[in-house]
Amino acid sequence: MFDSFNGDALPPNKALELIQTLLITTHDCRDADIRMVLCSYVDTLLSKMKRTHRGPFSAMGFKRDNGDSVLREGIAAAYLDHANLLADLGHADLALCSRQRADKWGRAGQTKLDPGVDTAAQAFAVSVPYSIFPKDVGPRSLKWTFPAPDGRVADTPQLVSCLGLSKHTLDELPEDALDPTARKWLKDVTENVDEKARLENLATDLIRAFTRDEIKNNKAVSEILCLVPVLCKDDYHFLLNQFTDNIARSSILDLAALQGLAQLVKSASLGHLNSQDLVSILELVSNRLRKTHMQSQDHIFELTVTVSSVLDAMADIKVTGLNRIDLHEPLFAFLRGLMGSNDPCLKYYAAYAFQALLCVPDNESPWQATVRRTTDIVKGISGIVSAGKRLDLNDFMTALLNIQQGFEGISQVVDVVKMVFDGIAPVYEGEQDFASSLKEGFTFHRKQVWYSALRGADTLIEGGELAKLRILICGAPCRLELNFQWGICQRLANLAVSALWSIKIRQGAIQFLGEIYRGDLVWGQLPPIKSYILDILKQLSVIDSDLQADLLFKDLATDGDAAKQDLYRICEKAETSQHIFKTGFQELAQPSLLDRVQKRTDVEVDLRRISRLRIKERDGTLYISPMAKANLQASDDVPFMLMPTVDKFLSGDQKVLLILGDSGVGKTTFNRELDLKLWKAYKPKNGQIPLLISLPAIERPEKDLIAKYLRICEFSESQIRELKSREFVIICDGYDESQQTQNLYEANGFNADAGWRVKMIVSCRSEHLGQDYRDLFQPARANSSDSGAFLQAVLVPFSESQVKDYIKQYVNIKRPLWEASDYEGVLDQIPSLQELVKNPFLLTLSLEVLPRLMDPGQKVASNKITRVLLYDEFVAQWLERNKMRLAKKELSDKEKEAFESLSDDGFTQQGLVYLRDLAAAIYKEQGGNPIVEYSKARDTKTWKEQFFGRLDDEMRLLRRAVPLTRNGSRFGFIHRSILEYGVSRAIFEPLNGGSLRLKAVKGAAKRRKSLDSALSFELDDVVEDTVGLVDLAVSGPDPDSLLAKKSFIKETSILHFLVERVESESVFKDQLLAYIKASKTDKKWRTAAANAITILIRAGVTFSNQDLIGIQVPGADLSFGVFDSAQLQRADLRKTMLHGAWLRNADLSNAQMDSVVFGESPTLNIEENVTSFSFSPDGKRFAACLSSGKVLLYNTTTWAVPITHDLHTGFPVDVFVFSPDGSMAAAASGPGMAVSLWDVITGHHLHLPQKHDGLVRAMRFSHCSHQLALGGDGTMELWDVKTGARNYAFDAPAWQIVHDRFIKEGQRPPPFASVIDIAYAPNGMVLASCQEDGTIRLCNPVNAIAK
Repeated sequence: MFDSFNGDALPPNKALELIQTLLITTHDCRDADIRMVLCSYVDTLLSKMKRTHRGPFSAMGFKRDNGDSVLREGIAAAYLDHANLLADLGHADLALCSRQRADKWGRAGQTKLDPGVDTAAQAFAVSVPYSIFPKDVGPRSLKWTFPAPDGRVADTPQLVSCLGLSKHTLDELPEDALDPTARKWLKDVTENVDEKARLENLATDLIRAFTRDEIKNNKAVSEILCLVPVLCKDDYHFLLNQFTDNIARSSILDLAALQGLAQLVKSASLGHLNSQDLVSILELVSNRLRKTHMQSQDHIFELTVTVSSVLDAMADIKVTGLNRIDLHEPLFAFLRGLMGSNDPCLKYYAAYAFQALLCVPDNESPWQATVRRTTDIVKGISGIVSAGKRLDLNDFMTALLNIQQGFEGISQVVDVVKMVFDGIAPVYEGEQDFASSLKEGFTFHRKQVWYSALRGADTLIEGGELAKLRILICGAPCRLELNFQWGICQRLANLAVSALWSIKIRQGAIQFLGEIYRGDLVWGQLPPIKSYILDILKQLSVIDSDLQADLLFKDLATDGDAAKQDLYRICEKAETSQHIFKTGFQELAQPSLLDRVQKRTDVEVDLRRISRLRIKERDGTLYISPMAKANLQASDDVPFMLMPTVDKFLSGDQKVLLILGDSGVGKTTFNRELDLKLWKAYKPKNGQIPLLISLPAIERPEKDLIAKYLRICEFSESQIRELKSREFVIICDGYDESQQTQNLYEANGFNADAGWRVKMIVSCRSEHLGQDYRDLFQPARANSSDSGAFLQAVLVPFSESQVKDYIKQYVNIKRPLWEASDYEGVLDQIPSLQELVKNPFLLTLSLEVLPRLMDPGQKVASNKITRVLLYDEFVAQWLERNKMRLAKKELSDKEKEAFESLSDDGFTQQGLVYLRDLAAAIYKEQGGNPIVEYSKARDTKTWKEQFFGRLDDEMRLLRRAVPLTRNGSRFGFIHRSILEYGVSRAIFEPLNGGSLRLKAVKGAAKRRKSLDSALSFELDDVVEDTVGLVDLAVSGPDPDSLLAKKSFIKETSILHFLVERVESESVFKDQLLAYIKASKTDKKWRTAAANAITILIRAGVTFSNQDLIGIQVPGADLSFGVFDSAQLQRADLRKTMLHGAWLRNADLSNAQMDSVVFGESPTLNIEENVTSFSFSPDGKRFAACLSSGKVLLYNTTTWAVPITHDLHTGFPVDVFVFSPDGSMAAAASGPGMAVSLWDVITGHHLHLPQKHDGLVRAMRFSHCSHQLALGGDGTMELWDVKTGARNYAFDAPAWQIVHDRFIKEGQRPPPFASVIDIAYAPNGMVLASCQEDGTIRLCNPVNAIAK
């Protein structure tokens, strides 16, 4: 099959590439037969290449051609690798033949200089197996691993990888340069400037930690040196100064610092070091070197290594003009002296430094003339390491030859090479000792080509161009020089030991050392090199067994002649190494510098973590900006946008904002949106820090609230102390759910001396508060300047347009079966539902369950959809969906068994029971606090174990199915109203609910043409449960019922659910009446009876002419109940509420009526004439305006002696008005109209009374209470409430007439007539005035013109 291959079809380089691929495949193959077949195939291809291309090669002769040289070297390497494979397979004769061909091609491929050069040097390329470094692999690197944003960095190498990669952009990197993980990380960090800055700051902190350590050991030095390639110039110089200062100050040389300085210079990025830096370092190190004659050999060695590194860097940036007398000549002399040392490693580094120094001319050296003759060559070599550019191998090889030629005379190295290949004399005759050999190679006072060759080798290794490295080593004109081979062996050893390279590359380096050791014919017989290789292999055998250096070391025991075997035995018996061999970076200390730095976490990192969490939580959520009114008494008809009001609050002087609203109106949703908005606008270091705090999740929030929340967020105590100097916006959600009765602002000492600096926003259900609720929120004020510290807003239900906008958002995001028009069509048909969906949470529930109850367009005008029906269907749907999710999920065997058991018993019904019982337990055990914190260790054998324990598989599955949320160890329902719904079911399990559910499921099945298999098996269970509940209903009052355990009089939402149950479930009505009847004879039923009669009255049940003698209902709410002619003798009615109750002809003989509230206030006895009166918007103040020019302000809670304000005019108060926030009042009285503005609580004037030009007939505060508008006889004024400044707005061009019955087209508008009324638009941007002549004018009050 191989004979049919047409070798002529491929050009030489492609044919050679095919051969090399086959050789690699043969090495990897384990089957001997297949390997032999592949070897035969390779032999066939090589023969065809020889026949095809011999003519062209012969024609070229010895003419210098780099392409020819490389191709021949490749063929020779292929033959040699082929020979090794055949030898492994046991075919020694065939292997010998291939080796001879390899030698032939290698000799034919020798490089000759142009014949015109008389002093031409010849360098003969040799071959090593192609399996050694077969291809370039790119720069070595760590495996890409990346920390999460603001996450912990695993170690310093990972930090270096991240910083190095972050200096690039995706656009400047090739598509295949990075794996997907690295590309994604780079994309993310490019967009996240905070993360990039964090990593850079971490590197800076690492340097500072290193600086603080008084003792800097090898491990600390190793770790900090990892950073060098990615440091900015300032950080690099700071670190460089640390090392140089340490060396300069220490009396005993610090070897760790010296080694660090050498590595620091080697690893410097381009542009970080300049000539002066390097000259200063060289002066420091060379001075220490010349003063170490009394110190250890180790010190001299490390100083010499450092000198060579500095000189390399100086050569790279072409430093010239060193001071010959003070630096250049003394250093030359000292290095020459070190070359006579008995330490072979020191000799090598001294010679290396000597050669490097030759590349850094002094200020009088004639060497510059030689450099000028080879400018291009020297320019091509100097800087190859620091610039980091790819090295063109052909040009570099030419440069090496030209450098060698550029100096006077023929180098002794060239003579030696020529002698070897002419067979005249070997390099080593046997009687020469080691020192003589070294002297021969190291005593030239001229620049030697081996130095430049080694620098080129360093560049190739740095770039991972290992195939080119192999060619350079084999083809360098200095290949046979001892110092070149020493340097190459050192570099191969470093390749082998570095874990950054693949195991194949590391093993290839070991094999290369073996080739140099064995190849006496082509590499020479230099004993120092042979000893060095053996010592390297011996050390590597101990370091890493995977390198297989131990196997090679053993194989070399019998290699060569007796002299070579003697060297082996000497090395084998030696207890310590004769050569210093660096094995890479030291293992990092534990804990490392990075570990220590990361323990001091930047507080901004954790703040960003919270920010990302908030953004993730809000992703894809529905939000309609809510509307609000100024207080509970204000009308819903003129609301304002809440978010702009909050923005003004945050930028103003007020400290506390109270947000009120009914259950489900959107308080929590708004709080989350506000929190998200503030995080997006957050400015690190000095911005306000937003904290959304769920108050029920905080134990005793009245003390140390912020610190407790930050601990939950995993901030350390030191971070919390640091944050106390910052300013916060705390958004406290669920004041009512936390069952608070304290002023959290005051109890926590916010904004007090040494307290947290805070803007506080608190949300609470309206029904939770009594009349004096302001005292629970407003800051205590010592003077009138704090009168604006408190602000409130009350969320109002959705408008029709908001409902439509929400439906559109819902359809776009959730993609339900219905379109927006389908939902709107159903809402138009059901008046009761139109009112319900103005509540955002009920709107959500409606959108979820309506498709289950009817088809789009179905006539449903007669259906009565109630709140409780929506919850019934929503919870049932939630359970069914999660049941199907669990059915598809991979469950354990025990979980599968539990799931089947629950399904047999009716999964949805069991889920409802779990929800019901959990809600009841929360009210019973926690007083209604909705957050349950469960700890397995602490709560075993408590009521929590039943619901949150891990032992009961059925309970665990149900917990995963019901509408619960979990945050760590904290559990809670997705909305408080779900908890209240569950409690209502615990009080009464609906009877008709089963039939309603059966009807809904069957209807859905009919619409879909079949019953859903996941639901069908539950239909029979619904009917059976209904029958059982009927039996329970007629069994009499239940002493274990929640109605008998707890008063629900103030639980408005629970009462609402129960009221609707009464309207649909007659059995429930009978149960409640039974509780009332039982209370007549046994006081244990009085709590249940009070709850029962409250529910029944709210459900519209009347008690006219009923026998209620002796009932015990203390604390019941009997407001608006009908008790005409009822018999209430001896009834316990203590503390009942009878607002608007009908009691005509009711018999209350001997009834207990202590503290009954009838809802009527006492009569006010005012001796003067009252001209007008008004309630404040929050209902806490009542103002009576008198004919004498006085205003009486009453507290509506106590109606005690009022505060009197006298305008001192003697005329009646004509106009009086409260500010929308209820904190201020203004009044006008008398001719010239004295206008007064004061704080309604303290009674202090905010400004001195001022006179208004003319009669004041209308007065109004802006909605934000910052501006007061006054209108009268042809006048209009705007006052700045805070400063008292007066702006005149009449006759301003901004006025626009919108209605004037007297003006005809083209006529000029009349002058201002008397203003009889004023109104502000809700957004405060439009002010309307109505004149006596019927004209209505509009203007922008912000643009009012000052007089």
